[in-house]
Amino acid sequence: VATRWYRAPELMLSLHEYTQAIDLWSVGCIFGEMLARRQLFPGKNYVHQLQLIMMVLGTPSPAVIQAVGAERVRAYIQSLPPRQPVPWETVYPGADRQALSLLGRMLRFEPSARISAAAALRHPFLAKYHDPDDEPDCAPPFDFAFDREALTRERIKEAIVAEIEDFHTRREGIRQQIRFQPSLQPVASEPGCPDVEMPSPWAPSGDCAMESPPPAPPPCPGA
Repeated sequence: VATRWYRAPELMLSLHEYTQAIDLWSVGCIFGEMLARRQLFPGKNYVHQLQLIMMVLGTPSPAVIQAVGAERVRAYIQSLPPRQPVPWETVYPGADRQALSLLGRMLRFEPSARISAAAALRHPFLAKYHDPDDEPDCAPPFDFAFDREALTRERIKEAIVAEIEDFHTRREGIRQQIRFQPSLQPVASEPGCPDVEMPSPWAPSGDCAMESPPPAPPPCPGA
């Protein structure tokens, strides 16, 4: 679902389901990377990734451990010595306090305890940059019911043919537009005649035009 370094714990702990909170975890990892200019949890593998997370966040709560779907993962976490969370001020000394407050609300083991995207934009650290008119909430959630639709082989063939026909129609329309564009290339002069500069369509006209016409070009030799 995401690159390991930015993967939410519930994806690695095989929890029963996951929500949009996994995106807030990833954003939090990137935010922490911006604060320190280095990756926050650069795990080398699955186990190392969990170890790095627990070194900062501490041991997950019993509720999170009990929700782990894989027995082996649950047993592994329970076999580790308990750890206390490390204050974000210790992880990022000198960082803005409001920034660390927002980071701490993004990076939590419990998905339900993480801040939402809308609430994050209203957080004091981001509120002065947030424009509700330019960044509105999506009122109706996206409907992905089409992913659960049972498609027959004929329906799939019809969809493929319709996509091909639409592609060719669009391509032909573009060709027609290119074909009927007027040529803007200058007309070649006769051999021995000097090139005459064609007037620009953007040259001034009317009241802005020159009062006297430009001098006539020299005659061609032998004319």
